[in-house]
Amino acid sequence: MTRNTAAVRETLTIPESLRGRRIALVGLMGAGKTSIGRRLAAKLGLPFLDADAEIELAAGCTIPELFARYGEPYFRDGEKKVIRRLLAGGPAVLAYGGGAFMDPDTRAATRERAISVWLRCELPTLVRRVATRENRPLLNNKDQAATLSALMERRYPIYAEADVIVDCGDEMPETTTSRVLGALTSHAPPRRLPVVLSSSRYDVVIGDGLLARAGALLAPVLPQKRAVVVSDANVARLHMRTVLSGLAENGFTTSTVIVPAGEATKNVESYLSVGSSGGRR
Repeated sequence: MTRNTAAVRETLTIPESLRGRRIALVGLMGAGKTSIGRRLAAKLGLPFLDADAEIELAAGCTIPELFARYGEPYFRDGEKKVIRRLLAGGPAVLAYGGGAFMDPDTRAATRERAISVWLRCELPTLVRRVATRENRPLLNNKDQAATLSALMERRYPIYAEADVIVDCGDEMPETTTSRVLGALTSHAPPRRLPVVLSSSRYDVVIGDGLLARAGALLAPVLPQKRAVVVSDANVARLHMRTVLSGLAENGFTTSTVIVPAGEATKNVESYLSVGSSGGRR
């Protein structure tokens, strides 16, 4: 078990929303999950656990050796099992491997038991950070910039499902850690009010900044990343761009239907016209 061993810890009050839950750091290789995770754990007085280190400990060999001997599918299966075990414990800071959050079961387990934090980095930052590393199987003997760019395109819409997103650059690790801590402290999970009808049920979600998080909230409950956004003209003028941006961040294909504002639009004819229009891209 990789535990934080910092000699000096700041005394901080853990926010109510974090108590009893784990903090899971996700992001691409080079995002700083391990270095930030150790510092964050020290500030909160919590254990630090690195999923990659736990996998190597369980397997008795390094991750590059696992890839070489058994291939990536075997590694991913083992990774999922290790993370399940790590999530089952008490409060701690976890650092996930870059591909771990891509697994739907792992994301579901993380939503249930942890607060997830995406350390989001731009491509130049990642390229500089991984340039001298030789223990990254996905980067071996390849154009690192091109490989990282392809991984960003595929993984960033999934990482965007994380509860908290913190942009990271070339600042000192302590600075990034403080920003992560600030984001966690101010994080307030949305309230969900269930509405149960005779033929269906749904949740009304209440909270701050939810329009920008539309994609992250919808992705776990929709079978496909496709959405039609229906709005009246006044609301669309104020908020449509934010909603569409939030959906796009998670890779949604979107269409829009805009109806005239006012009570006169609230009738069966308008409802039928919305259903038949199919939206527009």
